[in-house]
Amino acid sequence: MEEEGSRLLQRGGVPPEEVSLRRYCEMRYVGQGHEIAVPLPDGPLERGHLEAIQESFDREYQRLYHRLNPGYRVECLSWRVVASGPRPRLQLRRAALQGTQVAAPKGGHPGGLLDAALKGGRPVYFPELGGYRDCPVYDRYRFHPGQTISGPAIMEERESTVIAGPGSTARVDEYLNLMITLGS
Repeated sequence: MEEEGSRLLQRGGVPPEEVSLRRYCEMRYVGQGHEIAVPLPDGPLERGHLEAIQESFDREYQRLYHRLNPGYRVECLSWRVVASGPRPRLQLRRAALQGTQVAAPKGGHPGGLLDAALKGGRPVYFPELGGYRDCPVYDRYRFHPGQTISGPAIMEERESTVIAGPGSTARVDEYLNLMITLGS
């Protein structure tokens, strides 16, 4: 398991010296319905490790439940290896600003940029409005920082669809995230 985890991470570009391996066993007292993850020592496990594994179980059980059950047998259910690499170094880039960044008119953006994202419309049922309402549908990939969209509105992309309900406002931030303020 350790070799497979290391190999997968290295294929993903993690240098071998940055691969970290942790070993666990899911253990419990015989008859219990819930296991706890107990850290295991490195290297091949041998009969001589049983006492250390029992002590590790006792420490973890005591930490979680503030008590032990001496005299009860412990069983091992699953053996696990966690292979990990360093946290990725994210460098978020702000989106390039398009057009003049001034206060947008209600439901729009200066320079007609929001109109360029409009794909069309469709009727959508909103119980709080008592039925169907025509709702604009926008191409999410054509949004620019600073734009605001007044709900009800639909914003489509390949991975998902976002609906800003009646009275809500969606604002596009500098990273192109949609920040939605819900209506009352």
